[in-house]
Amino acid sequence: MLEGLKIFDWSEVGPWESATDLAQTVISDFPKELFDKVEGILKAYHVRLLELGVKDYSWEDCRRRFGESGMERWIWILGAMSSFFDITSTGLGQYFVDQMDAFRRQFCPNKTHFVLKTACYVPPARD
Repeated sequence: MLEGLKIFDWSEVGPWESATDLAQTVISDFPKELFDKVEGILKAYHVRLLELGVKDYSWEDCRRRFGESGMERWIWILGAMSSFFDITSTGLGQYFVDQMDAFRRQFCPNKTHFVLKTACYVPPARD
């Protein structure tokens, strides 16, 4: 009855570049060994955007922004995460640093800096 149904959970969806959410999922949830397969997923995503009427968004722009915006978002997220709990004692911090490094090497190896987007964070009240 639901053959071919695909469900995606974009739990961290937000403003910024459209491919950012895909990049964020890759960094947080894909083993580094699968990063080589991401190119095909991104290409299918780009083709679908064009089919849906997105204009003036070349494959080169999509791939470049995927890499850059993914890193920009994760640099911000890693800083925000560190304000919630000690990410160094759990090993979680090193996991994400390693993931980000592998992602950067794969998708934007010549990028020397990233531009972080303006974000507002309101920390929870502490008792």
